[in-house]
Amino acid sequence: MNLENVPVKVGLALGAGAARGIAHVGVLEVLEEAGIPVHMIAGCSMGSVVGSLYATGKSIGEIRSMVEEVARDGGRSLMDFTFPRWGLITGRKVENFLRNHLGEATFADTKIPFAVAACCLEEGSMVYFREGPLVRAVRASSSMPGIFEPVRLEGKTYVDGGVLDRVPVEILREMGADVIIAVDVGYRGGGHASPRNIYEVLLEFYSLVEWKAMEHSMDHADCTLTPPVQGFDATAFAAGEDILRRGRLEALSRMDELKHMLAVMGVKCRPGKGGLGWLEEP
Repeated sequence: MNLENVPVKVGLALGAGAARGIAHVGVLEVLEEAGIPVHMIAGCSMGSVVGSLYATGKSIGEIRSMVEEVARDGGRSLMDFTFPRWGLITGRKVENFLRNHLGEATFADTKIPFAVAACCLEEGSMVYFREGPLVRAVRASSSMPGIFEPVRLEGKTYVDGGVLDRVPVEILREMGADVIIAVDVGYRGGGHASPRNIYEVLLEFYSLVEWKAMEHSMDHADCTLTPPVQGFDATAFAAGEDILRRGRLEALSRMDELKHMLAVMGVKCRPGKGGLGWLEEP
């Protein structure tokens, strides 16, 4: 990987949203088809899951198969409920899922620069993992407080980055991105259905907190895609195919605007060289 000879670098920020984050796969699929290069990725929570798979070179077809695998059982294969001392779900099944697909990969093994957003409770601040094992970083980024048990790394406690930075845009600037495409699949205001249990109370509370935390930060992206996934709750993994399709539709509907913006910035879109295809030899 050599970005030194890339004149204009495109960064992709994939936001938190639990099951709604499956829409990121549809967006990535359309970017590939349109020949839009992705030179670096930053992800938060579900965005870090999809981002880690893609950044390590998994094809869209492979990631689609993973989505179908999870959708078949409604996400139950990722849930391991426990007595709530630190969280309602231990997160071990999520970690096993990640390890099955990422193995022992580190950030150094990714095809392009990749960052994972998490929140450190002791420091009360965001942390952007860019080195070390991928699985533990992604698992930390996906630890919704009260829902998943937090992750302990080197004496520090980490929870979902959506607490402070649901769609990690600014870290991409620090990594050298000239143009940033953000994908926001989280709550953006409006009514909620009445929660039916403590699990849903925590999910709805969390969606409000993260929305308020990022309400004004999205202006820093050059283009923000917002797939229409508000009708799905955070656990709607069984609707994975529909959610993925909505990610595709959003990217397709914004493609003329996106291509114009990239052309103005000097980014060349080459069919067959979209996504990570730019890494291939000319």
